[in-house]
Amino acid sequence: MLSTLLTFLKYEEQLLRELISLSEQQQNALIKFNTPQLEKVTSYQAEIQKNLRNAEDKRIMLLMTSFGITRMEATNLYLSSIIKKFPREEVTELEKIRMSMKDMVNKLHSQNTINRVLANRARKNVREILGFFTNGSNQVCNVTV
Repeated sequence: MLSTLLTFLKYEEQLLRELISLSEQQQNALIKFNTPQLEKVTSYQAEIQKNLRNAEDKRIMLLMTSFGITRMEATNLYLSSIIKKFPREEVTELEKIRMSMKDMVNKLHSQNTINRVLANRARKNVREILGFFTNGSNQVCNVTV
């Protein structure tokens, strides 16, 4: 059971690393207003998130069958509480993965917050520019055609 759990957790850890990398690429695309790159990164992020959800579902099913608990209990089960159920010799690798995933989730949350702010600012600026051009009382240039 431990080896299977470790396999799922390592896969989830790898997917989190990819999401962080994509989030950084998304930030660069937002800063440079590189729309094609932004679309590419966003579609790849959706694919990775789908894979992460699938891996999480498989891990939850493993916990349900291993511990004989309901889906709700398995969903609410923290890795720190799972670690307590294993012998001390086998806990070190699980603890490393737990700390690594905790740090990555925090970093991903921070990156997503920054990207959300950048996207909102870009959207606001585009609205202001479009409003400036579409407002009938503003003259864009002083040339008579």
